Amino acid sequence: MESYQELEKVFLKTIVIFRPGAIGDTLLDTPLIRSLNEHYPESKIIYISREPAIQILRYNERVSETNFSLREILKIRKLSPEVFIDLKGNAVSVISARLTGAKYRLGIYKKKRAKFYNVHVFPPFGKIHYTVYHRLEFLRPFGIDPMKQSIDLEFPFPEHFVEDMERKLKSIGISGFFMVSHIRFDLPHRRWEPEKFCEFFRLLHKKCSFPMLLVNDGRPTPELQNLLDCGDVKLAPQTRNLFELGALMRLAGVFFGSDSGPKHIAISQGTPTFSLFFTELPEAWTPPGEKHAYAWKGLPCQPCWKKKCPLGTFDCIHKLGAREVFVKFKEFLSKLK
Repeated sequence: MESYQELEKVFLKTIVIFRPGAIGDTLLDTPLIRSLNEHYPESKIIYISREPAIQILRYNERVSETNFSLREILKIRKLSPEVFIDLKGNAVSVISARLTGAKYRLGIYKKKRAKFYNVHVFPPFGKIHYTVYHRLEFLRPFGIDPMKQSIDLEFPFPEHFVEDMERKLKSIGISGFFMVSHIRFDLPHRRWEPEKFCEFFRLLHKKCSFPMLLVNDGRPTPELQNLLDCGDVKLAPQTRNLFELGALMRLAGVFFGSDSGPKHIAISQGTPTFSLFFTELPEAWTPPGEKHAYAWKGLPCQPCWKKKCPLGTFDCIHKLGAREVFVKFKEFLSKLK
């Protein structure tokens, strides 16, 4: 185990967490926020993010969220923060850490940028896969054991969003158990063929009686529209913000689809999830336990962690068949029951 520099046992007035990133990353950071709040209840925790991910923290009383900008960074500097936690790890975050004037600057140890931090963090990459544990490793310099913390994701929002979504679902004939899917066709390294999604939905429709809804942000692509002819598939009520999407996920019986921000929202709402993986390690983005599962081909080249296939084939995508995914998903559903 690498040695850690433990922070002084003094009152921390302000703790800054820097992550202007994606929806999923913000959700996966919430266990870290919760643990810091529980151990430093009198401290002000500021999380620097961007829209739409910042909505994840809008109703979270543990933290103050702010949009990333130079003006906001300089405002934070006036608060004289004691701690800056850099979860982004790039040139912008390094400069931001300096600009805040924080006494302690925490960052993952990498030789080329080690000099920019005065407290180095060593996540257990390769030993423990789920990424939440890597983020919780930032607790260790505070003298907090990361492995004793909850890994539950938090996304609170007012109940009226759930009530509104229930009414919208009833208006399209949806009540009781239903499946919600979020499908991405815009990223080549996560793009399972539309024909396979269609075959999967048709197989599911023959064997299962529950409705299948596609996440609808109001701008459905032609490829998504074509899936409406594949079994009992409908567009979900339009979700105009993350709170409405969270309500939809909370009401769903199960999530199926791409590894994405909406999947992590489903996890935060206690909904079982089944996702597809190709170039990345499933265990890195899937919580442990039987409530969450995945399908992937398990080729020798997986995971490569690349957005472009080093072999030029994307066999990890093309060789994963719809019937193979259906069998695994059906087995997953039987375990949930």
